[in-house]
Amino acid sequence: MVNDWDIAAVSYSRVIGDQGDYLRQSLTNPYILGNLPNNGRGQKILDLGCGEGYLSRLLKDSRVTGVDASSELLRIARDRNTPGELVLADITQPIAITDTDFDAVIINTTLQDVEDVAGALRNVKTHIRPGGTLIITIPHPAFRRPAANWAKTVIGKLLRRDPFVRIDSYTQPFATKIKLTNVDSPTAVYHRPLSWYVEQAQSGGFRLDNIKELALTEQDVKKFNQPLFLIKFPAVLAMRFTEYEKN
Repeated sequence: MVNDWDIAAVSYSRVIGDQGDYLRQSLTNPYILGNLPNNGRGQKILDLGCGEGYLSRLLKDSRVTGVDASSELLRIARDRNTPGELVLADITQPIAITDTDFDAVIINTTLQDVEDVAGALRNVKTHIRPGGTLIITIPHPAFRRPAANWAKTVIGKLLRRDPFVRIDSYTQPFATKIKLTNVDSPTAVYHRPLSWYVEQAQSGGFRLDNIKELALTEQDVKKFNQPLFLIKFPAVLAMRFTEYEKN
């Protein structure tokens, strides 16, 4: 069945490129590599919501299994010679892979697009080894769409002031569709507050070990030719958890 990401796959893959867009290269890639055991080398890793496979290619010294619900994104991943096993599956439903002892599971900028987060975390619990590492990154829910948008007052426009962040309905979860920058068609997105994600993971049997609100630096925005005002607010929420047995 065709889904939103099948339709958006080609334009989205152009945005991501071989190493990720500017936010991934500047923020999520360093966080993921820095929080994987041995920087991921020699580790067995499950990439849930792998998309067109850029993270699997980045983790070339690891043994990566990628899972995604978009057949078009996985086709592009194969066309780009993405290493490892690529599995077409809904990450919120039981997945037909036999491994249940992954050293780490990564859910990279994906959970904001997933309605049943508890279902995805049940899959993590099923396939991760005892004491394994779970890394989750999402666009920062307080400072990125759909709850937050860049805005200017009339005076701000006249004086050419930097935009400010306007936040609506932050505390209440809601669903909508948005069109990502330079992506041709809209995709579903689910807003939840920051604490909601932490609580979901903890109730699913994971202990929070590290949480970072990642912001671009002046060097980052210059390198990728982005507006300087982006350094004022965190763009990504990144978290590392450890699997544990619930009482």
